[in-house]
Amino acid sequence: MLDQSYYAKTDEIIEHYGPKPASLIPIMQDIQAEYRYLPAELLTYVAGQIGVTEAKAFSVATFYENFSFEAKGKYVIRVCDGTACHVRKSTAILEQIYKETGLKKGKHTTEDMLFTLETVSCLGACGLAPVLTVNDVVHPAMTPEKVHELFEELKWRGLVDNVTSDEVEDVINNGEVTFYIGTDPTADSLHIGHYSSLLMAKRLEKHGHHPIMLVGGATGFIGDPKATGERSMLTPEVLKSNYDALHAQISKLWGFDMVNNLDWTKDITIIDFLRDYGKLFNVNYMLNKETVKKRLDSGISYTEFSYMILQSLDFLNLYQTRGCTMQIGGQDQWGNITSGLELIRKKCGADVKCYGLTMPLITKADGTKFGKSETGTVWLDPKKTSPYELYQFLFNTDDSKVIEYLKKLTFLTKEEIDALEVSLKEDAGRREVQKKLAEEVVRDLHGEEGLESALKITNALFRGQLNDLDEQQRLDAVKNMDKVDQEAGKTLIDVLVEAKIASSRREAREWIKGNSISLNGVKVNDETLVIDSTQAYVSNYVIIRRGKKRYYCLNLK
Repeated sequence: MLDQSYYAKTDEIIEHYGPKPASLIPIMQDIQAEYRYLPAELLTYVAGQIGVTEAKAFSVATFYENFSFEAKGKYVIRVCDGTACHVRKSTAILEQIYKETGLKKGKHTTEDMLFTLETVSCLGACGLAPVLTVNDVVHPAMTPEKVHELFEELKWRGLVDNVTSDEVEDVINNGEVTFYIGTDPTADSLHIGHYSSLLMAKRLEKHGHHPIMLVGGATGFIGDPKATGERSMLTPEVLKSNYDALHAQISKLWGFDMVNNLDWTKDITIIDFLRDYGKLFNVNYMLNKETVKKRLDSGISYTEFSYMILQSLDFLNLYQTRGCTMQIGGQDQWGNITSGLELIRKKCGADVKCYGLTMPLITKADGTKFGKSETGTVWLDPKKTSPYELYQFLFNTDDSKVIEYLKKLTFLTKEEIDALEVSLKEDAGRREVQKKLAEEVVRDLHGEEGLESALKITNALFRGQLNDLDEQQRLDAVKNMDKVDQEAGKTLIDVLVEAKIASSRREAREWIKGNSISLNGVKVNDETLVIDSTQAYVSNYVIIRRGKKRYYCLNLK
């Protein structure tokens, strides 16, 4: 049984074309475009809404080959087996696809819903035989080797979660697109969770497309609804300060063209907002947006409920004023992106060619996302997260995530990443792959100087050569160490016990006599040494090292 959101979306589509029998086919086409198949329940519903018999609706759907009542995968492959393709060995291509996907005759869709395979009698491209299409994009003169390459690329990248149209791939590959990515100034720095989207923009820019970076001076006042509860309202002063900081950061790192949605919303009156835009949004449709649905029981303010409308104005304005035809965002932005597209169509005509693309969210090993509201946020601003901290964060990436991060957070080639993946399997303990990830990202964000500083601190800690660091590097080194408050003026042996570094005075004495204890990088063997401010490594911190790797940071009081 389909949930209510399917019917709400269908109502929107019906409203767009009008509830009349002549609208049957375009309505069916839009439903299939939305869900990648035509649910029988929706077809029955449509028939009743537009005044045709159920039998008529189903006869039309079964007459045209393009309509399917079965759910299809993200990538629909159609292989031509007509005469022109057959004589040029399309059967070998089909067999290769079976091999790549694990599909077979009678099994058309992979269990992970990634691929659906169909054979057709003609694709209208006999001169290009043998031919197959992937989501209606034609791939001519195919060979089993080309099939292999195509599938490997689709499987490997992992940068696209969903698209609003099958045309998106062709537009990106062969067109020249102005697109935008947006963020709200709810903090004074972007974080590592934004980095993949920004790199996507850079990748597209290198291929001739035109990125716009939108920082939401207006939407920041409202706040994109969270599943967990209402956002705290930020003051205009804080939002302005955050906006200025993000503008400087983005300009320095990427040089993107930047806009502020406060510029085109600040003069809209409440009457204009409700009459010119609110009238075009169906409340039932808005209620079925995933984040809103999660908040219905706990409650959601009208302010946050209206965020979708306010953000939709961004896409409309950028389309009208800048020729922007695509929005890119994380997969959690799908609802906002599709709402913007719908507003453009209602305001500018149904034939407008605009698109949306979402990217998978970058997640930690435990499945949680990187965000400004999450604990342990890794910022792109070196004053909030130093190059050394960023390096250590990436260096400590779980083996299960490091290849994904390399694909999404670096410009390394497929060949380079494939080689690193082999090395990870052969000797994961060396963490050479994590090291490469850390070096690439830190260098891209903070330059060679930032990377050199991160490596210097890392090597100093590894070798125990703490005195080689300058004051700022010392502060960076101790920043993320676990701190133990310790009263100044105690002897070394007392400190080791009280700070729970040693379990007893006897154990502490053995470590000291065995040259296992270092103070600020220098071996000490005097158990009566007094630990006070004169022993501070930097500020009021004292660093004790036991053995080669165990560091303890004392905060002297």
